[in-house]
Amino acid sequence: TLFPIMSTYADVLITSETRQNREELQNTSLLHILNHVLTSRTRVQRHNKRVRELEKAHKKLKATRTTGDKSTSLPPNANPPTTTHTTDEETTLRELARDQGYTRAKVLILLPTRGVCYTFLRRMLALLRLLPDDNSNPRGDVTGVDQWERFHAEYGPPDWDEANKHLNTTDKDTKDEQRRKKVLKAKGPQWSELFGDDVNDDDEFKMGISVTPNVDLGGGKNKGAKKKEGSNGGVAVKLYSEFYRSDILIASPLGLKMAISGVASQTDEQDEGNANNGNGRQKGDRNPKKSNIDFLSSIDICYIGHSDVLLMQNWDHVRTLFDNPDEVEDVTPPKGQASSGTQSLINHQPTQHNEHTDFSRVRPYFLSGQASRYRQLIMVSSLPDARLTSTFKRHAVNWEGRIRLRASVPSSRSALVNVTVPHVRQVFQHIPCSSLSQQSDSRVNHFLQTVLPPLIRLQQSQTLVYIPCYFDFCTIRNQLTAQRKTAKKSFGTEGVSFACISEYSRPNETTRSRGKFSQGHVNLMLYTGRAHFFYRHRLSGVKHLIFVGLPEHPEFYADGMNMLNVRPPNRGGGGRGGGGTGRGDESDNSMYDDEEDSTPASCLALFTKYDAHSLGR
Repeated sequence: TLFPIMSTYADVLITSETRQNREELQNTSLLHILNHVLTSRTRVQRHNKRVRELEKAHKKLKATRTTGDKSTSLPPNANPPTTTHTTDEETTLRELARDQGYTRAKVLILLPTRGVCYTFLRRMLALLRLLPDDNSNPRGDVTGVDQWERFHAEYGPPDWDEANKHLNTTDKDTKDEQRRKKVLKAKGPQWSELFGDDVNDDDEFKMGISVTPNVDLGGGKNKGAKKKEGSNGGVAVKLYSEFYRSDILIASPLGLKMAISGVASQTDEQDEGNANNGNGRQKGDRNPKKSNIDFLSSIDICYIGHSDVLLMQNWDHVRTLFDNPDEVEDVTPPKGQASSGTQSLINHQPTQHNEHTDFSRVRPYFLSGQASRYRQLIMVSSLPDARLTSTFKRHAVNWEGRIRLRASVPSSRSALVNVTVPHVRQVFQHIPCSSLSQQSDSRVNHFLQTVLPPLIRLQQSQTLVYIPCYFDFCTIRNQLTAQRKTAKKSFGTEGVSFACISEYSRPNETTRSRGKFSQGHVNLMLYTGRAHFFYRHRLSGVKHLIFVGLPEHPEFYADGMNMLNVRPPNRGGGGRGGGGTGRGDESDNSMYDDEEDSTPASCLALFTKYDAHSLGR
């Protein structure tokens, strides 16, 4: 039922993606994308052929008339006969031949990492029968796919044998390596698909893809022969094509933003550095020639895959593509040129001359600035989120309407089912909040003014504070640091002791913070949601858990709960082995002695009325 929905070209928001149906959803989306691209290219080729035939007929007719005029004598004052060259067929063809946009690129695909892009593109080539429909990864040239070897090297699985060839055979199977693989496996299959050893997790890339139908791929003696049944259909794919000569643009939001702002990447330097006798631009330098964004002016389909992962990277990069170009740095129109008004970077009116544009064949809605009304926006995510819904409602303006597909979450699939620790009281506390913009301040203020003072007064030890938002993390960290300075200056005490782990923490800082927390040297551990998403730390020694806002991903709640080292209720003080349900990487539960804090394990989750999506999971 999904393909007919997409075929209506209505905007679609899918928030029901799972690991089980991901391949099916991607194949359906790719079928729709390929159908649009191949149909458009075939139509253009057919119209080009008909236009050439009419031009050839006109030249032949003109030559015939010229020969006839020389053989026919007219009176001195007589006017030559007039003929109408525009026939009904020509008029109809002129209307039908409006089959293009300002530029060739029709589809924009946004994906989070190179590894995801590699899998996505392999499926596209498999649908075109250019690659086998299995998990094989051909390294050499592939018939019908130009630049495949380069693509496999830059986007495919890392070659660890080549990277570790300097090591001895016995060094690869050491205990440390086995332990590392065990820790990585414990992070779960979802993490391994994005950041494991066998995938490329680079989040900065951009690439143009040219798709040409009706091409004979046989070559040699078979060139021009009739295609055999079961062949690849005569479709040729060229990777790394120039943006203005590409049908499909596939990129990460970060890579596309760097391309728009004219910032050179490492790949750009490799492609262009040799042209300047080795004096190419360095990574991070701006290239004024590449600040042109007109290659996004004729997008018909915008596909955003793995939106839940893009949320954890930086959703602002995605929203930038739909913002007004006048509000984005380095892409404002030149002085003296008209502003683009309320248009977005995608489907904006071109600001520079393009030699490939044939205005006689540009569709009328592009000329009138209504391209966004005919653009289809497809967003796929594994979970509903307020930011996704906001972006979809604001920028899904297709005339065909909007469709949202959301799967209900039964109680048997909720995050609470995956909590394995027993005898833990879980409290969900509602925080009053007047508006969505005040949600973050309300959570932080409630934690600092209501939750934190009893923790300091009771000296509650080894409390993990999970903070989904990094800005909330910075606010709480700065407040605790200020309190420590005030306590030391005014009372000569150290104040509340805490450690921090964020997505920006260096490995040595993370190791030091985890050691202090597990050994009980600090009472609080501030832990960000993005740090858990990218690294899946399994902290040991957690006695109490506080969520300053519900996690974006439901499995994160269960991960936090399963970190609690709970002692059986009948043990009272615990003792050695009392934390038999610990889930840390270095599971050492011998820290609980009889004289230690006997406060039962607890979990407190703060939420507002705007966390309805998270509560439903």
